[in-house]
Amino acid sequence: MSTTNSATRSGSAGWFSRSPRLARTGTRPYRERRARLEGLFASGVLTAPFRLCPATTDRATALDWLDPAWSAAGIEGVVVKGAEQTYHMGKLA
Repeated sequence: MSTTNSATRSGSAGWFSRSPRLARTGTRPYRERRARLEGLFASGVLTAPFRLCPATTDRATALDWLDPAWSAAGIEGVVVKGAEQTYHMGKLA
C-alpha cells in the first residue's frame, strides 16, 4: 500500500510505501494478507490518500514493471514474496 506525501524537501511530490500490520508475526501467508488488504480497499474502508500498489503472479508482467518507463505510474521496482510466506516483523523477505 502506498500514499502520497504532500511534498518532499525539494518541493516535489513524494511517495512512500507502507504495509499495514494486517496479521501478527508469522500467522498468515502473504496471499491471505494481500486478499484482506484488497478487501479493505474494495469495501471503502481504506480510501485516499492511500492507494493499493499493483500485484501480480505473472512473471512477464513483473519483468515489464522493471522498465524505467513505469516509474511515472509509481512503479519503481518489484518486490517478490512467496504466496505462502508469513510476515516476520522487522525482517526483510
